[in-house]
Amino acid sequence: MLLVASHPNPLTYSLIDDRTTRRVAIFVSIRSLLNSNEPPSDDEATVIQAAVASAVVDKQQLEALLSEKEDNDASRQWIDSTKDRINDIDKFIYGHRAILSPIRRIPPEVLQEMFEFYVCSFNNVFDHLNIHIRASHLPWELSHVCRLWRMSALGLPTLWNYFPTVEYPVSPRRQERQVGLLMELLRRSKQAPLFIHIYAPHFNVIQEYCPAFYLLLENSSRWGSLSLHSNFLTIAMIRKAQDRLPFLRRLTLILERPVLPSHLEDCLDTFKEVPAITLLRYASYALVPFM
Repeated sequence: MLLVASHPNPLTYSLIDDRTTRRVAIFVSIRSLLNSNEPPSDDEATVIQAAVASAVVDKQQLEALLSEKEDNDASRQWIDSTKDRINDIDKFIYGHRAILSPIRRIPPEVLQEMFEFYVCSFNNVFDHLNIHIRASHLPWELSHVCRLWRMSALGLPTLWNYFPTVEYPVSPRRQERQVGLLMELLRRSKQAPLFIHIYAPHFNVIQEYCPAFYLLLENSSRWGSLSLHSNFLTIAMIRKAQDRLPFLRRLTLILERPVLPSHLEDCLDTFKEVPAITLLRYASYALVPFM
């Protein structure tokens, strides 16, 4: 037995009857489904379908009555109240039909495959020479949709192996946040190859210490793609890891300040023995003052 309670705002199709308390539990669970992406049980889905069907009939009856009354000079108060009632029914129908959406029943492993296809589109972001990779450029919003999506996203290492641009110099506070973020991404990405972009055109290895850069250097064995916008001194640091780059496939080097031919040769020699590399791009420039 399905009873309809006339509460204009919000509209509630009550699932309570005098035969059993089981419907009370279903009613409570359905209300919780309105604020989540959890799939309904078979019993809940049956009750929701019946409630939505009842709501559709109520809406049709009210719309017919409204059309009839408007033609017979009904009071403005009654017309407004009836329209509000119809709007409430629309909200009820929309919200409860959403609970029945097939996407709620997608198994986690299928959801992760869908995420994988989405993540693949972000490869192109790292193909641009001068772009700064912000967190907003990355597919992390998939983990913000709901609890189920977040669980699936956290179980997918390839969702977290694209890193935002590591910049230097930055303030000590920002540097601390940068290192904290990188450590968390390294943990979530597990052993997936890393996509890294470093922007440090004025880095001086002798005078300055960049903990984020050294943290990445410690994990060079996981680099899959490196885009480096810096200077020759940074290359000298990377040379220490040249024997620990087994998965590096894509390399982009943008070096500022004049680069001597001998420096360029040393630079390219650093990556000459990288076994998996398939793409190497190089650019160098220096600012020339006006004469």
